[in-house]
Order: sequence, then C-alpha cells, then structure tokens
Amino acid sequence: MTRDTYVGSSDPMTLNGVRYQKGLGAAGNSKVSFDLGKKCSRLTATIGIDDAADSSTDGGTSHFFVFVDGKKVYESGLITRETVKDVDVDVSGADTLSLVTDNAGDGFDHDAVDWADALVHCA
Repeated sequence: MTRDTYVGSSDPMTLNGVRYQKGLGAAGNSKVSFDLGKKCSRLTATIGIDDAADSSTDGGTSHFFVFVDGKKVYESGLITRETVKDVDVDVSGADTLSLVTDNAGDGFDHDAVDWADALVHCA
C-alpha cells in the first residue's frame, strides 16, 4: 500500500484522466485497517483502477469493500479500468475501519487500485 501515489510508483493517482494528490494506492487483495476510537463520522473516497494499469493485457479489475467493526457496510461491485465510483460511508461510533480490495477472480495483473481522496471525517 502506498500513500498519495498509485502502488509501485511515485506518481499521483489518476482515474479516467483525473489526477488525485491524496489517497491510498494498493494492489488487488489488499487490506488496511484504522483505529477510529469512536471519534469519526464518515469515510469518503473516489475508487477505481489507476490509469497506469496497462490496458493491453487482461486484469485491471477489482471489488472494493468497507468494513466497520468487522461488518461489511459497502461493496462496490465489479470495478474495471473504466469504472470510477464515489464512496460515502457512515462510520459513526466505529472502533475499526477496514478498506479491502480483491482481484475480482482474474489474477493480479494490473490491479492498481486507488482509494483516491480517501478521507475519514473525525471530531
């Protein structure tokens, strides 16, 4: 997992031509957890496969999940190179937030997943 770049690079995250200066980059099948201490209210982010994913090969797909205290509260559906979605999840009263991705069952080729502009809103 990388901060403010797409995974394996020092370049900013880019989704469908839009550059993002902040966020988390990862490969398929990733998980990162945060201790919120019941002090936060929302998670917002823009998710997708980074434009750096080589479109000449298979792969470049993922599912994104958000878990709050071990319970799944968000599932993106299939995300492809062309798909970008906004995420807005209530995390009020949560102790733990986990951001999870998978490889959508087609291997790990070009699964450069971005949680662009990921922000947890806390008091």
